[in-house]
Amino acid sequence: MIVDLAKAMNSRAIVMPARQRPGGAPLSRTLDTVLAERPCRVIVQSIPEGDQRKAAGGKVR
Repeated sequence: MIVDLAKAMNSRAIVMPARQRPGGAPLSRTLDTVLAERPCRVIVQSIPEGDQRKAAGGKVR
């Protein structure tokens, strides 16, 4: 859906967060798919571990 929308909008870039998958895999499946099918540049934003929990609505201790 992200790739289709980027194509429809003639996007020049897609910006996505780099979130780790459960089990320690370095990239999410969504990001893997977007990178494989990208119609334009993909900018991957690194989010520090503590901030990932904040972004997901979790509590940081």
